[in-house]
Amino acid sequence: MKNVFLFLFAITLTVGVKAKDIKKVTKDYSEQELQKSDHYIDYKKFGKNKYSSTQQFAGDSLAYMTNVQLRHFRTGTTPVAYDPATNLHTIAMNTFNFDTEGVFQGTLMYNLISTDGGESWDSVFVYEDVNGVLAPMLPSVATTNSAKSENVEDVEFVYYAPVVYKDNGAGMVYDQSEGVFVYYSPDFGGLFSNVAVAPDLGGNSNDPQNWNRLDISSLPDDDQIIGTGTLSPTSDASQYGYYGFWSFDFETQINISNNPEEWWTKHFRQVEQTTVSYNAPMIARKGPDGTIYSVVSNIFATDEDTRYVAFSKSTDNGENWSSFEQIPRTAITDFALSYGNYNSFSSPASTAYQGCNDLVIRGVDDFSYITRLYIFNPDDDNLPARYFIVDVRYNDGNWSVSEIAELETFGPPLFNEDESTQTENDPNNEKYDLQLHPASSYSLSLGNNVQVSKTVDGSHLVVYWIDGVPGEFQKFEPYNVYRTTTNQLTGEEEKVFSPIDSLQVFDIFCKVYNIDTDTWEETKNMTQDDHGEYFFHVPEYINSVDEAFILTY
Repeated sequence: MKNVFLFLFAITLTVGVKAKDIKKVTKDYSEQELQKSDHYIDYKKFGKNKYSSTQQFAGDSLAYMTNVQLRHFRTGTTPVAYDPATNLHTIAMNTFNFDTEGVFQGTLMYNLISTDGGESWDSVFVYEDVNGVLAPMLPSVATTNSAKSENVEDVEFVYYAPVVYKDNGAGMVYDQSEGVFVYYSPDFGGLFSNVAVAPDLGGNSNDPQNWNRLDISSLPDDDQIIGTGTLSPTSDASQYGYYGFWSFDFETQINISNNPEEWWTKHFRQVEQTTVSYNAPMIARKGPDGTIYSVVSNIFATDEDTRYVAFSKSTDNGENWSSFEQIPRTAITDFALSYGNYNSFSSPASTAYQGCNDLVIRGVDDFSYITRLYIFNPDDDNLPARYFIVDVRYNDGNWSVSEIAELETFGPPLFNEDESTQTENDPNNEKYDLQLHPASSYSLSLGNNVQVSKTVDGSHLVVYWIDGVPGEFQKFEPYNVYRTTTNQLTGEEEKVFSPIDSLQVFDIFCKVYNIDTDTWEETKNMTQDDHGEYFFHVPEYINSVDEAFILTY
């Protein structure tokens, strides 16, 4: 690979930005309205030297966030898109609106767009609920430009966000009961919004479900935008964990929204609690022949102790789907045994909330599912467990597992600020500063954040991930950190805490794969600084491996 120019930028969201009387899809937020916000941002004055950098990007941000709920936090969202014909980068954004008393009034959705590699930015209005009832968040966006027009106004897009808060008459409350789709096409004369309540559930109609988050995807020169995601039950009596498929074709204007029987929860591990599911995120991508492949790493009903990669496919644009085909166990055990006496494996990265998988279609009946794999031997205490990013490949009926990189850690730790945060940061104080994420010593929500971009010409893949840097630590004044455990003698919960004064440095790494020669280049540390990286997003396509576009936080 050549000397890689890495265009990296930090992005957060501002509170209080609100545009009024927006009549055109291309209208920018007015300077007058922006100046009313606590953190004024002039989108038109974004410049290469001030707002972007190569490596030294921490603190050089596009926007400033004052509420952690605003970020593109969850897996299953795709907030970055790229159109090669116009060199258009699109970032799906939303911000909170508050009244003068500080009461939450809903959200405003918009796109940040750039056609010059991030040197300058404009904002494009997308959606704001006219009645102030719906507050969509966690947005995804995908663009398509089948005519390969060089006019940015010809680039069609779909913007989707689940409704996270809803006004129940007494104010905004947490309520994931529906989602909002927004379509843009010059053929429509601008924007068209649609509140999507539920996909076609077929035989599951007695267990009503609504759309939740969506991972959406498109080929740059195809009219169809596709998406997969988990559904939200409408009552406590309904089972959590259903999958749904969604697509829209700008040419035919055919909209598909269904819950295929082949994807029903009966095929996966059965749980007694309706609010519990082991179903990891599903990813769908479209191949060159029009076949759509949908891949999961899940625990199936046929083996409720092991998580397996499996795929289902559709040859009719998503109307009908094949049953899941699982990777054979021997394909994974052969990989593990190649490193020594490893007789057990797990895919712990593929939980219901982790962004640690991605899918790339190589050709007809040929794809790579990039994920993490953990190998160990429970009977050999002297044999260390090992963590890998692997290429799980399916090629015309043959499965294989190969190493992309070995991981140093299981991902960056996540801490929550405790309500009793002490005024003076004294480790001997009885109050606690931070709570370690209760699910794990490493965050199940973030993990190594494995993602993939493919070059537009189809010649290369770039795999990105976050990992700890051996021997490098951030130093700071001590904090009390606790985790809640159960006392084995009393059966009661108790807090176990200790002071910490450093954290391992986490950076973003990447590795380039040449599809034509079937070779990997050396791993590169893309950030290589003393700041902590926790998650990021990359577009599905990039122009070349010499220029990477990363949305980082």
